[in-house]
Amino acid sequence: MKIEILNIPEEGRRYEGTEPADILELEPGDQIRSASEPVHYALFVELISKDLIVRGTVSAAVGLACSRCAEISSTFVNDSAFLRAYEIEPDQEEVDINPDLRDAILLYSPTFPLCRENCAGLCPLCGVNRNRDQCSCRGDETDLRWNSLDTLRFDKE
Repeated sequence: MKIEILNIPEEGRRYEGTEPADILELEPGDQIRSASEPVHYALFVELISKDLIVRGTVSAAVGLACSRCAEISSTFVNDSAFLRAYEIEPDQEEVDINPDLRDAILLYSPTFPLCRENCAGLCPLCGVNRNRDQCSCRGDETDLRWNSLDTLRFDKE
């Protein structure tokens, strides 16, 4: 979204609308795996001295990979306290706030998303998704690579 500075009246102006999901510029390794719906915004913009102040809400429906089983699930990300200040140069005509809309969605997405609260995750031994299938692995199997640490003795002086 580009805000034209000359179109901002003294009392400020409201902007409501959407931006395409492409502004999120998702990469294959990003936590957000998909965004099929546009990014919504409801903003109030005002000029104060030499600054353009933008505040309001930004939200998007996104697909996140579950941190336990890696299944993609949908969630709604919302920044209800979006606030940015842009220093305006004397000859500047517009301000592009898309990078900040993107950052707000990425920052407010869950750190460890879950497809559901009781997600069983993947089996650490065979990798089967425990939400869909049972595996024959026993839970008492241990990683033998660490056993030699059990024999370490520390002298106390």
